[in-house]
Formats: sequence, structure tokens, C-alpha cells
Amino acid sequence: MFLIYRILFICILICSCLVGKSQAEINILELETKLRTYKSEDNIIKTNLKLSNLYIASDLDKAKKYATNALNISINTNSINDQVLSSRQLGKIELIKLNYQEALEFYLKSSSLNKNNSNIKQHAVDLILIGDVYKEIGDFKRTKNQYFKALNIGKKTKSNHIKAIANFALGKVEEQENNKFLALEYYILSNQQIAQTSKIELKGEIAHYLGIFYFNVKRFSSAEIHLLEALNIYEKLKIKEKQAILNYELGQLYENLENNGKALIYLKNSLNLSEETGMKTYIKRGYEDMAKVYETKKDYKRAYEFLQYYAAIKDVSEINELETKLNLAKKNQELIFLEEQDKNKEKIRNLQLTFLIIFLVILIIFSGFLYFAYRQKSSINIKLIKANERANQLRKDKEDFFAYTSHEIRTPLNAVVGLSQLVSETNLNQKQQKYIKTINSSANSILFLVNDILDLSKIEKGAIELENVPFSLKEITEDIVQTLLFKAEKNDIIISSDINNNIPELNYGDPVRLNQILLNLADNAIKFTHKGEVKIILSLISSDKHSSKIKFTIKDTGIGIKKDKLNSIFESYSQESSDTTRQYGGTGLGLAISKELVSLMNGNLQVDSAYGVGSSFYFTITMQNGNAKDVKTSLKPSQEIILSDIKILLVDDNELNRNVFYDLINNTKNNVSVDLAEDGEIAIKKLIKNNYDIILMDIQMPNKNGYETTIAIRQDFKDGKQNIPIIAMTAYVLEGVLDKCLASGMNDCISKPIKRELLNAKINSVLNINSTTKIDEKIKDENKSKNTSSSIIDLSLIKDISNNNNEKILKYINLYLDKVPEDFKKIKTCIKNSDYNKIAELAHKIKGNAGYLGVNSAFPYLEKLENIKKNSDKSNNIVSIVSNLEEILEKSFNELMVKRKQYN
Repeated sequence: MFLIYRILFICILICSCLVGKSQAEINILELETKLRTYKSEDNIIKTNLKLSNLYIASDLDKAKKYATNALNISINTNSINDQVLSSRQLGKIELIKLNYQEALEFYLKSSSLNKNNSNIKQHAVDLILIGDVYKEIGDFKRTKNQYFKALNIGKKTKSNHIKAIANFALGKVEEQENNKFLALEYYILSNQQIAQTSKIELKGEIAHYLGIFYFNVKRFSSAEIHLLEALNIYEKLKIKEKQAILNYELGQLYENLENNGKALIYLKNSLNLSEETGMKTYIKRGYEDMAKVYETKKDYKRAYEFLQYYAAIKDVSEINELETKLNLAKKNQELIFLEEQDKNKEKIRNLQLTFLIIFLVILIIFSGFLYFAYRQKSSINIKLIKANERANQLRKDKEDFFAYTSHEIRTPLNAVVGLSQLVSETNLNQKQQKYIKTINSSANSILFLVNDILDLSKIEKGAIELENVPFSLKEITEDIVQTLLFKAEKNDIIISSDINNNIPELNYGDPVRLNQILLNLADNAIKFTHKGEVKIILSLISSDKHSSKIKFTIKDTGIGIKKDKLNSIFESYSQESSDTTRQYGGTGLGLAISKELVSLMNGNLQVDSAYGVGSSFYFTITMQNGNAKDVKTSLKPSQEIILSDIKILLVDDNELNRNVFYDLINNTKNNVSVDLAEDGEIAIKKLIKNNYDIILMDIQMPNKNGYETTIAIRQDFKDGKQNIPIIAMTAYVLEGVLDKCLASGMNDCISKPIKRELLNAKINSVLNINSTTKIDEKIKDENKSKNTSSSIIDLSLIKDISNNNNEKILKYINLYLDKVPEDFKKIKTCIKNSDYNKIAELAHKIKGNAGYLGVNSAFPYLEKLENIKKNSDKSNNIVSIVSNLEEILEKSFNELMVKRKQYN
């Protein structure tokens, strides 16, 4: 019967070993599979280090290979932290292989990296690792020297963690030199210091070691306290391997204390945990110690069972002696039951044989299942690799499609926008101006569509990075109101803003993206509002010295949104219905992009709406406060730059583009000389013969593209020509184009369609031309002429907006004369009723109209009325302010009535 049990037990052991081995191989296979699919260098480094750790117990050469891979990649990426981890891993491997010099070199490399990067605490850890190498060699003097250096760093930095591990290391070396009392002092000191830190795993390690020390010096009560403390820590951390070891050591402790009950409990716990984690050494020790405890209790039968388990793994001589004791104890019982056993012997054998056969069948089925599962998992991993490759290819195809589509749309758009700009500067009749305006509007609509799609693509790739610069929320909001004012008035809608007075003058964030969100939402609100108003509201939720939590709300009295459509309006390409698209237009991308951008700012774009009543889109974000020393970021367009005395080489294979660019640059405003080249080879020939100040280079060309031409110029030319500034012109606007341009040697990049103002600014920036003097003088002259003039109004802005269209200028004059007197009359009424909020709102409205008609002298008084709600004494000087304002407005009315007659 014993023979059968032994066979069964050995089968179980073999099966468990096979399963364990398969699981370890599966873990390695999974990591090696993932390693082939990763593109992120950070993921590749971490996976190499994980594989090195897995192989360190079985194959040191492979462990070293993966650690070396991690080190090489981290050097290429200049990742100091990963270089440190890789060097330490290689030092650990070489130390296991007893290659002390190589281990020392890797630890010294890690130490040097941490020291050079002022990571003093990690440098102290490296000193302890170096000391460990000297300890293995037997050079205790150098060992202690390294440990004391680390200890001094811990004292200087007041790091209990560093002091604890240094004292712990010193205790170990003193114990190795048999200075037990000195070692104990270091251990106690280390235990006190680590207790003041949050390094819970290290607390467990030190408590464990201190417990073992007390056990070795026969101070069992102290040993029990520290071993139980360590066990409690590892149970919280769920580290089963450490729990198995500590349970075994506590079992041994209670054996020495002759507390067999507790000894059995801890030894059984250790055995269960060791079998669960595959710790064969402690499985063997557990069986052996369990046998000894049962033998002490004179339970020879149980002792014999556990010794048999131990013998199945390792043959020992003790089994013979125990068999003798067992036979003596059982001798009388065997004599009593001998006759009965003989009768049932055959029956028992048959049952045992049946059981063995059933078990072997189950074992074979189970092994087959494991093999099948392993094959299935391998097959799934292969499919996952292929699916990953396919997904990567699809992403690349999508990016290529966006790039191609962008290029193919922007190339003809460049000609449309450029030529329409040039035509608009010629003498045109009213009908021609209308046609040109329609062309421009259509081209811009297409351009907005392309930009929306590209923005969505960037968000999906995670390629959008937000800026963090100081800017004025009030300035952005007022700019948006001014931008949309004419569109709102055209639809007979009032657009206004309401900004909480306590919001800081400056905040840190991304003004361009925030402007994009608010402009998108406000423009949307105007689009879907037939009557009433659109209001941009900025509310301060909370604030402290460093940051402010601000709620942005765009409220309208428009058509509203049905309840069943509220959850879908933020989806890409989605609108409330197909009728919405036909009636109002749009791509359905604006809200999706706005929501994603708000999410990047750690906010959540939401909507409340009642169908037929109106909608409120709102989000809340926290922004860092700015101060007076910060530079304001303005979104207002800068003064146009005029170029002079510049010789330009324009390179583009498209004849229409060449003509458009030529006319854009070589116009009446600029004083430049322009030479044209059809491709890169012709450009190089012209550069050999002539001198140029700058080259405008298209990227996509036959024979030699823009990148190749630039590289050739930078490498092959001399005498200063190799350094000629080059600006790339491209219809590709995906992420990475600018980086590629700069990598090939270009100075900057501008996307098509190209506007003259931006192109001039780019050229000015690259050539570092100081044109501010001329501009400043021009502005001063204009201001001087304005100051000397007695006129209240200035129609230059309206003329510029309307391209000197008399009919449109007359329309704007009539709007002013219709609206402003009525609004001013309302202000007077509100003063009588003490309705200061309404006064501020009306003043803001008049200020927008006055700005377009150049009634700038009214601004100081209108701004005082805007801020009247801020003053504690609301009646202070208000009569005087309104009186002065009325005088200025009366003059503007009289002048504009004269102008109206002239334009009629």
C-alpha cells in the first residue's frame, strides 16, 4: 500500500514541476512576444529588464544579454534612471557569476551616473553595492569604507532610509567578522531608523534579519518579536515567498522552544506557501521538519508519512531508524489484525489498482489539457502579433491618407487663396468683389474642414501638446466677442461676455487652444440661434494664492437640442440630425475636437439644453495664476511686415504656384527681387551662378525634392552659400513635418495656402531683419495725423474690412446711427433705476460699435461705465462720465450723418 502512495505522490510532484515550468516559460514567451511589438523605447527597456530578472535564476547568459540590451538602449535615449537600473542589474549578474571586477565596474558606472546627476541618495545606494562586492572578495576594510561613505551621505541629507541600509550593511559585515555585539548595535540602530520611513518592505527585511540574529545567539523571545513583525509586513505586502521562509523559521523557533503545537502550525503554513510558489528548497525542509516534530510528539505514523514525502525528493538515512521505531510501535497491532488483513488483501489491491488507473488517466488528460492550453496560448500570441502589426499598418495608412489628402487639397487651395488675394487688391466692381469674397469664403471653409480632420487625427495619436504661457482670459474673451460681433448683428443677435471681477488678470495655460474651444462654441451658438442672445460667461469657482478654478459657459437662446441626442453630439462627424447638416452646414467635428481639447486640460465639456429654448455648454478647468512680471500673450494680429532689398529664390514644380508666390512676394508693398526655379536641380544650378538672401523651397518635387535639395546645399556648397536660410513650403501639415524639415537643414516651415502677412513675417524672422523702426515710424505718423485731426471718427478699419466697398461702409454707418443712440438712451434710463449691471452691458455693446467706426475718444468713458459695477460707490462721478460721453457721441453722430450723405 505504501508503494502505491509513494508512486502517486511522485506523480503529483512531477506534474506540479511540469506545470510550474510551463508557466515560467509562458511568462517569458509573453514578454519576448510583447518585446517584438513595442515601439516605445521606454517599454522596450523595462521589458528587457523584466526578462533579465526572469532568466537570472536559470540562464545567467540570457539574463546578461537582456540587461545589456536595456543598458545600450538607455544610453541611446540618454535615460539616466534606466542606465542606473541596467548597470545595477549587470553588476548583480556578474556578482552571482563571481566576476567581481566586472561587477565592481558596473556598480561604479551606476555610482558615477547618479553622482554626476546630483542624485546623492541613489549614489549612496551604489556605494553600498560596491561595498557588497568588496565583502564577497573578503576585503572588509574597503567594504566598511564604502558603507561609512553611504552612512555619511544619509546623515548629511537627513535620510533615515539611507542611514538604515548603511547601518544594516555594517551590521552584516561586523557579524561576518564575528563581532556580534557591534553587529547587534548596528542592526538595532538600522531598525530604529527604518521605522521612521515609509519603506515597508525594507522594514520587513531588517526585522527579518534581526530576528535571525537573535535566533542564532539563542535570544528566542527577541527573535520571536522580530520574526512575527516581519511576517506581518510580508502578509500585508502579499509576498508569498517571504511568508513561506518566515513561517519556516518561526516553526524552527518554536521547535527550539518545545512548543510543538505552534511549530506545526507555522511549518504547515510554510509548506503550503512553498508548494504554491514552487520553492523546492523549503518544500524539502518543510517535510523534514514536520517529520521531526511528529517524531518528538511520538506520532511515528505522521512522522513516517512526511519523511516519505521528503525521501521522494531526496533520499536520507534517517528513514531506516524511523521505520524501526514505527515497526516496534505497531507490532502488537499488526499481530491482532494480521488474519483480517490477509482476508482483505486481495480486495484492497484491486481497489488500489483501480484507483491508480483512474488517477493515471486523469493525470494524462490533465497533462494533455495543459499541453493544448499552452499551444492555444502560443497560437493566440502569434495572432496578437499579427493583429498588432495589422493595426500599426492601418494607423500608418491612415496617417498617409491624411497627409496625401491634405497635400492634394491644400495645393490647389494655395492657388485659389493666393490669386483671390491678389485679385482683391485690384480695382473691382461691386459684383466682382462679391465673387471674390465668395471664393475666399469657400476656400476658407475647405481649409477649416482639413484643419478639423487633422486636429482630430493629432488628438487620436496623442500628438497635441498644450502650451503653458501667461495670457489674459479677459483679452481672449473680448477678442472672440469682437470677432463674432458682425456675424451676430447680421443675424440680429446680441453677443456679450460676463467675466467675474475676481478672475486674475493673467493665467497660465494654452491661449491658442482655449481660444479655439471658446470660438468654436460661441460660433456654434450663433449658428443655431435665430433670435435673442449669446453670452460667454467666466465664473470663479474657487481660488488660492497659486491657482484658480474657473467655469466657462457659452449660453444661447437658440433652437436647443433634443434629450435623446444630447449624448451623441460630442461624437466625431455627428450632428443632431441630417436636417441640421443641410440647414446649418458644418462637419460635426467642432464639438468632438472641443471636448477632446477640454479633456486635455483636465476638464469635461458638458451641455444642458431645452429643445426650442436654448443651450448652455460649460466646462471647468484649474489654471495657475500669473502675476505682473509675466509677459502677456496676445492673440491679436501683429503689424504687417514690409520686405525690402532682398533677393529671393523661389523653388516649386507647380507653375501656378510659382506665379501666385511671385505675385504675393513681388508686390507694390515689398521691394524684393524674385528668381524662379522649377525643381531642386535647377535651383542648385541657379545658386551656383547667383547669390540669394533666402530660398523658399517646396518639399514635394520631381528629380530632387525639397529635403534632398536642402541637404545638397548644406553639404556641397562653400563660401557662405551653404548657410543660406531656407524656408520650406508644404501642403503637408501632419505632425513631424517641421521636425523633418529642420533635420534636413531647413530654417523654418510654412504651410499652404500661404498668406502674404505670415510669409513676410517668416522671412523677416529667419533673416533677422530689424523692420520695427519703419513700422514704428509709420504708426507714429498715423497717430500723429489722427491726433492733429479734429475728426471724432476714423473709418480706416471699416474701409479695410469692406475692401473700400461704399455700399458696405454705408451699411456699417447706418447700423451705428441706428443702434448707438438707442443704447445710449437706455443707459440714461438705467442710471435713474440704478441698474448698474445693465449699464455695464450696454457700455460694452456701444464700445464694440465705436471701435469699428474709430470713435476711440469714447473708449475711456465707456470703460469706466463697463467697470461701474466694480466700484463700491456706484454714483461716484457717473453723471460727469455720461455727460462727457454724450458730447463725444453727439459729435460722432453729426460726422457720420455727413459721411452717410457722401456715400449715398
